[in-house]
Amino acid sequence: ILFPSLASNYRLILPLPAKSLLEDQKERVEKYLKKFSLLYKNREVSLVEDTGSKMYRWIYKNGELVKNKRTSNPKRHLYKGNVILTTIDKFLYRYFGFGDKQKSFTFPLRIHKEKTLIAFDEAHSYDEISFTNFYSLVKSLYEAGRSIVLMTATMPEKCQEKFEFLDT
Repeated sequence: ILFPSLASNYRLILPLPAKSLLEDQKERVEKYLKKFSLLYKNREVSLVEDTGSKMYRWIYKNGELVKNKRTSNPKRHLYKGNVILTTIDKFLYRYFGFGDKQKSFTFPLRIHKEKTLIAFDEAHSYDEISFTNFYSLVKSLYEAGRSIVLMTATMPEKCQEKFEFLDT
């Protein structure tokens, strides 16, 4: 999903169920972004990691990391990036605009930006209360007309039924 998104000039947001999965994906995505930036010479592509406790932005160009930015103000770039890795909890927090009064509308605005694809990997891994929150978020994004993808190897049939409004 990463290469088609970038090639089509879409911004890809990947909310993941756990920080450990996010860290694994960060390493994988970083390798892909370096390769992608070799294919599209002189085009910068960026990776944002947002876990709440830390927010980083890396920029790649011509197969190399050209900038690693940890800002003194961790909310400074406010989801400005080609690929955004975050946890489902932090994405819910950002999507519904919780936080500082001056920033609470900025994240939803950036999330709803045109040409944004939100891809939920490991969609089968949510249970009970977290599934209720996950379902509400997906339904809200769908109703808002956002481009969304749920990815999973083993979605239980009961969960599939809840997402009947999505194409399979």
